[in-house]
Amino acid sequence: GCDIHIIVQRREGADWLRVGADEAGIDWRRRPNPEARCYALFARLADVRNSYVAPVPALFAGRGLPPDLASEHGRNYPFNGDLGEHSFTHATVAELRAADWQVPEGGRYSFVEWLFGPEIEALVNAHGADGVRVLIGFDS
Repeated sequence: GCDIHIIVQRREGADWLRVGADEAGIDWRRRPNPEARCYALFARLADVRNSYVAPVPALFAGRGLPPDLASEHGRNYPFNGDLGEHSFTHATVAELRAADWQVPEGGRYSFVEWLFGPEIEALVNAHGADGVRVLIGFDS
């Protein structure tokens, strides 16, 4: 099956830096969890596996990796598999929080709960919602 991979970054001046576990005491790569294979979420985020569910408009499909990623890490960013293999996209927390996250059966994805949770909120308080971004990728 397909899994989601997430890397959180914070802005420091003109640079985007990866948020490490030491900053919040958690492993950001493991968040959000219960949706490791939520194809409805994948479809809504990046048009991944959209044929497996009732098709929905994708919010952030086709963005790829941020163009300024090269400035921090060089052309070959060493993800070491942390970000999966395909369908890369990115968005700031401001963009993610402004999106329409309604799901057909009501409620919200745990991903959305995570966006408003204490770990992300602490980063937003320190760097602003436009100063925190989420890189998203998928594996097969």
